[in-house]
Amino acid sequence: CFLMEQGLKLMPPGVVTCILVIDAEGAGWQHFDVPLTRKIMAMASIGYRDRVERIIVGPVSSIVTAAWKFCRTFMAKNLKDKILITNTPKADLAQIIDAKDIPVGVFDK
Repeated sequence: CFLMEQGLKLMPPGVVTCILVIDAEGAGWQHFDVPLTRKIMAMASIGYRDRVERIIVGPVSSIVTAAWKFCRTFMAKNLKDKILITNTPKADLAQIIDAKDIPVGVFDK
């Protein structure tokens, strides 16, 4: 939550929502962190539910897809609707925000 608070402080006046970007390239079961996943879900659904506009996760492997199918059963509909699991995260992010606003290095592999 500390990093989320720091990020919110950097937002320009009038901007009240953010997009959480999770790079899942190369992620496998050994990277699946249940406590971290619970914290992200709680942050997006309780603590910052009005601040987190979207969560984009990608590019995904079959492991991430399987983990998503499992985790989504425990999520409220409003949180599920915010999450996008994708193999084309940069292109999908560019559908939401202007491509020039995507920081260098985000999904640039």
